[in-house]
Amino acid sequence: LNKFFFVGLQEHYGRDVVRLAGLLGWQHLETPVLNTRPVGDDFSLKVTRELRYFLRKLNDLDLRLYKEAVKLCGNVYN
Repeated sequence: LNKFFFVGLQEHYGRDVVRLAGLLGWQHLETPVLNTRPVGDDFSLKVTRELRYFLRKLNDLDLRLYKEAVKLCGNVYN
């Protein structure tokens, strides 16, 4: 990840697009937000401890990559 010009996180999409635009010298950039849940939506997924553990094992490399990206971006968001 340290070799990439830019790393951003989905949960900071709006801020990251603005940051990327600044790095690239782009003018104002619209970032529409599509396909979101309605405010107050009571959707919740019930995940057992066993299922959560199983999913983490299956996605171990992805989780490690995400954690590194969070560390790398940490200076930007704080």
